[in-house]
Amino acid sequence: MAELKIPASIASSAVATASMRAHEGTRADALFDDPLARLLVSARQEVPAEQRGHLADGVHETSSLTQVMGEYVTVRTHFFDTYLKATVQAGARQIVLLGSGLDARAYRMQWPAGTRIFEIDTPDVHAFKDELVARSGLSATAERVPIDSDATGNWRELIAAAGFDDSQPTAWLLEGLLFYLDRTTSDTIAADIAASPAPAAWLAGDYLTATPEQRAQLAAHHRENGEETQDSGEGSIVDGLVPHTAPGPGVAPSWWLSSAQWDVSESEFAEHGGLIDRHVPAHWDPARGGDSMWMFHARRI
Repeated sequence: MAELKIPASIASSAVATASMRAHEGTRADALFDDPLARLLVSARQEVPAEQRGHLADGVHETSSLTQVMGEYVTVRTHFFDTYLKATVQAGARQIVLLGSGLDARAYRMQWPAGTRIFEIDTPDVHAFKDELVARSGLSATAERVPIDSDATGNWRELIAAAGFDDSQPTAWLLEGLLFYLDRTTSDTIAADIAASPAPAAWLAGDYLTATPEQRAQLAAHHRENGEETQDSGEGSIVDGLVPHTAPGPGVAPSWWLSSAQWDVSESEFAEHGGLIDRHVPAHWDPARGGDSMWMFHARRI
């Protein structure tokens, strides 16, 4: 089979995150199974050697960063799967994935007839995903509408041109996106969604409340005091995350969305991980001195 070359622009984010979902499907008690993620990991030998480190599934790669982020990706995937199932039961037939990455929900989940999933990301992401889908032979279970834009682009105009109906109930998902945005951009997106004329709108996402600088200071403290452990991996986690993160909303979801009419349900990663019997590393457990990693879903009221 031809070499599977990963575009440099998405290797450390979309591809790495997708591959972290692969291991869950091998468990007897799997919360979900992501066939594109499994295909991606199984194709390691077809990827240029210098890119194979991005295809971590919790088995081939055992760094602290990979392990801890893989555990988080599993928990948040379940959290947002549950959210999306609830929104379609409530009548949503339009799903918007802003910063969709290599999301496989249009293939691995069952959707009511007439559901349209708008996947907004860069052309490199869509092209690589199309190649994976072609290799997999999977068929979509909803109408997938790829939109070439990033979160700060003209995606609003592009989805309208692609048939998005602003008057219809819609579920919006910002999975893994708010880590890369500043507060102003985060506020603008949330306000835009809240202003929709749709009779019902839902919004969900995840982010850290600690700034990159605060996380760097925390990591330095752990290193200076000899507190870095195999379980927390504090230094390597922060060193891996700091270059790729931004302040985001900066406060808990209920505070962030308080200025608009949202009924917010929020959960920290540690809380939801405990509910579904998944390991919670100390790094993401505030009770053990870790960061608050928020996941939320909200309904406009």
